[in-house]
Amino acid sequence: QRAQRVLKEHGNSEMAEYLIRHSNSPEVRLQALEEIQRPALLSEVALTDADTNIRLQALERITRLSTLKRIAKEARGKNKRVARRARELVEEQTLLQELPRLQQQLCEKIESLASLQQPDQTTLHQLSQQWEKVGIDAPQELKSRFSSAQLQISNAIETSRNSKAQQDHQHELCEQSDALLLDLEQNANAPSLNLNEVEAAEWMLNNSWQQLEEDLDAVNPALKSRFAESQQRLAQRRRQIDQHRKQHVQLHTIIADMQALAASDAQLTASRLKAIESRWLAQTSKPDAEMENHFRQYHSQAKQRLQANIDSAAKLEAELDQLLQQLEHALDQGQLNAAGAARSKAQHVLKRVEKLATAQLRQRKASYHCLQGRFSELRDWQRFGSDHVREDLINEMQQLIQSGLPARELANSVRDLRNQWRLLDRKGDPAPEAIWNRFNEIAEQAYTPVIADRQRHQQQQRQAAQQRAEFCELLAKEHAQIEWGNPDWPVIDKRIQEVRKQWRKLGGVDSKAWKKLNQRFIDTVKPFDKQLEKVRESEKLRRERLIKQVQRLAEEPDIDIAIQQTKAAQAGWRPLVNANKQVEQQLWKQFKSATDAVFARRTAIHESEQQEQQANASAKTAICEKLQQLITTDHESWSAARSERDQLMDEWKTISPAPRQQYKSLQQKFDQLTRAFDAAETAASREQTRHHFELLLQKAELCDQMEQQLCSQDTDIGALREQWSALPVLQAAIESRMQRRCQRIIDASSSGNDAIEQLCAQRNDNLQRSLRLCLEMEVLLDIDSPGAIHEQRRQWQLTHLSAAMTGGLAQNGSSSKNVRRLLEECCGNGPLPQESLASIRQRERNIVAALLE
Repeated sequence: QRAQRVLKEHGNSEMAEYLIRHSNSPEVRLQALEEIQRPALLSEVALTDADTNIRLQALERITRLSTLKRIAKEARGKNKRVARRARELVEEQTLLQELPRLQQQLCEKIESLASLQQPDQTTLHQLSQQWEKVGIDAPQELKSRFSSAQLQISNAIETSRNSKAQQDHQHELCEQSDALLLDLEQNANAPSLNLNEVEAAEWMLNNSWQQLEEDLDAVNPALKSRFAESQQRLAQRRRQIDQHRKQHVQLHTIIADMQALAASDAQLTASRLKAIESRWLAQTSKPDAEMENHFRQYHSQAKQRLQANIDSAAKLEAELDQLLQQLEHALDQGQLNAAGAARSKAQHVLKRVEKLATAQLRQRKASYHCLQGRFSELRDWQRFGSDHVREDLINEMQQLIQSGLPARELANSVRDLRNQWRLLDRKGDPAPEAIWNRFNEIAEQAYTPVIADRQRHQQQQRQAAQQRAEFCELLAKEHAQIEWGNPDWPVIDKRIQEVRKQWRKLGGVDSKAWKKLNQRFIDTVKPFDKQLEKVRESEKLRRERLIKQVQRLAEEPDIDIAIQQTKAAQAGWRPLVNANKQVEQQLWKQFKSATDAVFARRTAIHESEQQEQQANASAKTAICEKLQQLITTDHESWSAARSERDQLMDEWKTISPAPRQQYKSLQQKFDQLTRAFDAAETAASREQTRHHFELLLQKAELCDQMEQQLCSQDTDIGALREQWSALPVLQAAIESRMQRRCQRIIDASSSGNDAIEQLCAQRNDNLQRSLRLCLEMEVLLDIDSPGAIHEQRRQWQLTHLSAAMTGGLAQNGSSSKNVRRLLEECCGNGPLPQESLASIRQRERNIVAALLE
């Protein structure tokens, strides 16, 4: 407030300059700084003022570039904040001067980039970022030039991207065609190779290329020629494999026929053997050695077996004739057992003769069947001798009427009983008509539920056939109503799956109607399947391209872009129409493997970053431990400890961030330790200063005692000198001053009374000098002086204020340094009057206490 009042009363820059140089109050100096306009003085304040905030305020008032550079250079190592702010102001001033030139250069660079056929997007991004910094206040003409060139480059990059994508698509189709041809060549002889699938894939590739030609203005002629050549070779090779397979199947069929002929006696004849051999020789393609060996092996076996059959045929025919004679003789004699034995043996030999197919086979078979009939008749007449069996059949049929059996079981039971009745008629005389009519009526009555059930079943089949026919008509209408130009493929695919399930659940029909209805259903669904198959194959190719895209992302340098595009691929994986289960599983396995590789790479990167951050946390923890040890250690020189502290702080700044959960706690601990170090250093400095002043005052008091003792005619100062010698040494300059004062006392005591009187005669002059020094120190420290000298203090202030205004007073350094210098001068002054000594020393102690606050 006093500074404001003085500045307001005087209102000139000289008063402000005096206050800025000599005032101990930062608030006063800051108030005076507002009145200063001279650049040289502002520069001086920015470099020498004790308060950093005042330095910074003065620095902000300086606009000359050379002055700012000089301050940045001189403040380096003395005040980091001032040096850093000075460098920032230098950069801002330099940038303002260089701004038009930089704007012009950026426009020329981006226009040069726009003139290239394929401009670089990274360079465009860098130039755009630089323009955002310096182009805000640019002239409108430069802004227009930069925007126009930027738009031209963006259009060129987009055109280049589209062209590359088209070129890549053409390359991809060519590679797929070549890969299909290579797979066909490698698996030409594999039984699992499906030529229908190869033909479908060939059709899909041709369709994709035609669609590409329709979408693009022009395709690459070289790629077009390459694709056409690959497709031609693919079709030619597929036809060759198909023809080879057909010929191969024919050869295998002939070999199988020869093998069957060699293993069968019934079909083995010379004519059949000759016919199969002729078919083999008539083949146009030459069989391989293995097939030729198999055919010749079976042909040899057939010839050997045919010759063996011819050799054994005569013996078997003679044996058969003998057995037939034995059978006829036993039948004539009515001997059933002998006839049965002869019949069994003749039946066995006849089967062997049938396999050989001899010339007399038909005649001998006729003789055997005739004798077989006679044998059966003889056996039946002996087994059934009465009609009680027919009565049993009538009773069983009567029981079926009330049995309640299911229709199928009931029909089988009625049929079995009727068959048994017919068997009886064949073996003996026919039954009387009355008995037959009775049996027939009961059988028809028992069969009535079967007829009703069949009629009901037929009615259900007719209804089911009608439902199936209507179902096919409804499906055909649905096909006609679908807008095939923009269909909803997932809905159509789901509908066809539901249609097949519904068709299976519809009621059964008879086999004749089923064949027609099922074929009609197949023909009705076929147009849907044809459309869906195209989309199914297209979706398969799309997802294969998606798999390749994700596989390439595993090598993408920017992992964030790779993860983003991988998630986008996952979102777009779901197909419009699903393929069969095996294909879907294979595609998903490949896609899952590709995405897992990208996410595994991200996990590895995160783990590496976490390890690095953990290492950073360990390094910062070690720095905190060193700083803690530095604080707790006693130091003879705090300047070395401060240098080590600064080195640890620089090392702290160079370490990258620690893990997020440890970053805050480590930074807080480091800040606390740096503040603790500053506090410890300040306390040590204050303690050192206090100890210095106490020792100084102690030495001054010893000098006072020796001087007072000499002035009182007591020259025995030996004890006081021993006390002096026992005290520690002060700093060099003040110790030298105090040693000179002590030496003057010693010299006076040894020189005699004249020297002592001369020493004591200086007391009044020394008193005036000490009073002046104490007053000046009290003014500099802004502490109270004794009441008796208030007027003297006011006069001193006015005198020095006037001298400052006229430029006659100069003071160097800060107030604390001046007070220290004045105090050391006061303590080394010389002898003082006894009555003033206590007050002077008390004022000195008050000054020391204020200086230590």
